[in-house]
Amino acid sequence: MEINRVIGMKKLIIGVLILFCCNYIQGQASGMFATASSSSTSVQNLLLYSEQIDNAAWDNSNTTITANAGNDLSGNTTMDRITLSSAWGGSSQGITGLTASTSYVLSFDATRGSSGSSAEYVIYDTSNGWATIANDSYYSSTSTSPVRISVPFTTPSGCTAIAVVPYSGSATGDNFLIGRVQVSVPDKDYVTTTSSKVE
Repeated sequence: MEINRVIGMKKLIIGVLILFCCNYIQGQASGMFATASSSSTSVQNLLLYSEQIDNAAWDNSNTTITANAGNDLSGNTTMDRITLSSAWGGSSQGITGLTASTSYVLSFDATRGSSGSSAEYVIYDTSNGWATIANDSYYSSTSTSPVRISVPFTTPSGCTAIAVVPYSGSATGDNFLIGRVQVSVPDKDYVTTTSSKVE
C-alpha cells in the first residue's frame, strides 16, 4: 500500500509539471503569458495636478500658462506652455509632509519653446527660509522634442516642506513646454495626479 501511495504521488507531481510546461509554452507562443500586476507602491507622486500647471495648485503669478500646448513623451497632449511675464519667473508648487535628510527625485517632461535660450529648475527648502536645495540649467539637455529631466535631491536637516520650480528662464517672453511633473522617492514610476497626491 505504501509503495502504491508513493507511486501515485510521483505520477501526480509529474502530471502537474507537464501541465505547467505546456501552459508556459502556449503562453510564450501567444505572447500572453500572465505576470503579476504592478503593486500600487511602484508609483508615487507628491504633487497635485501634475499635468495641469494652469490649475490653482500651482503658483503662476509670474507666468502665463497655455494648457495642452504639446505632446509629452507618452504621445499625449498634456504639455503646458509656461511663458514668463518677468525675468526668472516660473511656476511653482509647494509640498509638505516630507521627511528630512531623505532622498527624493523631481522629474518632468520638457520641450524647448518658441523663445529663449535658458531653462533652469529650482528646489527650495521652505522649512528653512526658502533656502535653495538645488538648481541648475537643463537647456542643453532639451530639444524641440520632449525629453525627461530627472533631478535627485536630498532634503536638508529639519526640512519637511519644499517648493519646486520645474522651469525658470532669463527673460520676459521666454517659454518652455513642461508636463508630467513628479516628486517622489527614488525608483518610483510616474503617475498622474489631480486633487490628491499618490503615496
